[in-house]
Amino acid sequence: MHKHQIVTVATFLCFAIMTGNGWAGDKASVEMGKKLFSDPTLGGAGNAKTCATCHPDGKGLEQAGMNENLGEMISSCIVGALGGEALEAKSEKRESLLLYIKSLEKK
Repeated sequence: MHKHQIVTVATFLCFAIMTGNGWAGDKASVEMGKKLFSDPTLGGAGNAKTCATCHPDGKGLEQAGMNENLGEMISSCIVGALGGEALEAKSEKRESLLLYIKSLEKK
């Protein structure tokens, strides 16, 4: 590899790590999921409803994390109850919501 190619690759990797893009890893988190749970714009919805409207503080979802279809259930609620658009299956937002809802399970 030539010196300028190494510099280009190193620059790209540094940029990816600093911005959270590329190979920097997944940024989905419980914290992001908790914020999205109370976000009235989730899925592009145009009303004031949030996940927390029907499930304040996650009530009623304590066992939902064990459901193998939880991702589809989240999308169904976003489309039906919130009037938004379903989130892509492996999106950061959907993964964060999954993590948050799974964190509600009482041990």
